Amino acid sequence: MPFKMQGEPPEKKRFKPACVANIDLDANKWSWLSKAIVPPAPNAVMCDFDWSCSSWMCVDVETHDLAPRSHEHGWVDGTFGHKRLKYDDALVRRLRAIQLGWTAGDISSGQPPVTKTRLVKPSGFVITEAATEIHSIKHVDAVDGGCDLSEVLAEFLGDVQNLVRAGGRVCAHQLEFDAAIIDAELGRCEAGVELKQVWREAARGGLCTMNPVLTAWCCESYRRTVDRYGDGEKNRDMPCALGAVAWTLVPPCQELRAKDHDAGNDSCVGWLVVSRLHHHVRSAFAAPV
Repeated sequence: MPFKMQGEPPEKKRFKPACVANIDLDANKWSWLSKAIVPPAPNAVMCDFDWSCSSWMCVDVETHDLAPRSHEHGWVDGTFGHKRLKYDDALVRRLRAIQLGWTAGDISSGQPPVTKTRLVKPSGFVITEAATEIHSIKHVDAVDGGCDLSEVLAEFLGDVQNLVRAGGRVCAHQLEFDAAIIDAELGRCEAGVELKQVWREAARGGLCTMNPVLTAWCCESYRRTVDRYGDGEKNRDMPCALGAVAWTLVPPCQELRAKDHDAGNDSCVGWLVVSRLHHHVRSAFAAPV
């Protein structure tokens, strides 16, 4: 057993993560959701976003290389009508998708969402070691076990079409980032104009949970939460990462973060986040004045 030197600070308590298959996502058993510490939604959250939809698909993409860093603070309007950080959009569009995950479900149905995860076979590019350190996907594994990109996109866009036809919407944490990568990959696959338009319209009508208004609301609670758990991130700059927002809105889903940067896991966490945003805002609308 390793010894500790006198005066060494005690180890911090950490969550013991479990894999996604062991997490019960049955909405009827989510009694712990009421324990989330969330302040009342500000008017900007309640009025500036459309919360009427209850059917959502959350999307996440893992890439072959690291995303370009944003060296400037602040936000700009993105191609799909959402706020994004000041990164080089052209560099983002050069990134290749090597894993695509999407989670879809109706919040009002009381049923757990359905998650799909697809690994993409690299063609004409190599997954970098730096990217593998983040998402743990090795190039050789993607070559051996991946599917053709065109097949993955066809399945994904088929589900998006069904969602939109039923009145549902897409969402993502950094929607502009994921939407740009998917849009660029559709171009490389020479997808038809109709499919490209389906995705672009779905992305424009979607919700970005990294929106500065939403993250400002969630960051307030997150800072109080990390104070309680002692993870020492009180000075975390805006915007909040997906894990930070999830920690505030859906505390037990930290177990889903056991495999962080897995597209399926992250899309599932994102869907849970949207379901809680939806719950808090709709509850505020329904509350007596």
